[in-house]
Amino acid sequence: MKLGDLVKFVEHHQDGKTDRILGIVIDKMICHDEKSLFRIKWFNKKENDTWHINPIESEQAAKDLFIISEI
Repeated sequence: MKLGDLVKFVEHHQDGKTDRILGIVIDKMICHDEKSLFRIKWFNKKENDTWHINPIESEQAAKDLFIISEI
């Protein structure tokens, strides 16, 4: 994941509904364990910016976060 990448988060609800939220990576910081955290600005105005580990690099990263377009 890099700054400027477009990402998608797929949220599955108990009632069977699925929400897809698109966002863009706007910031990066290094954690204490040397892993990078990426701040995502969500296009859905109801969602606040959130920080995530690159889903490709970590088993602990959100399983429903996908990189959909790289710059």
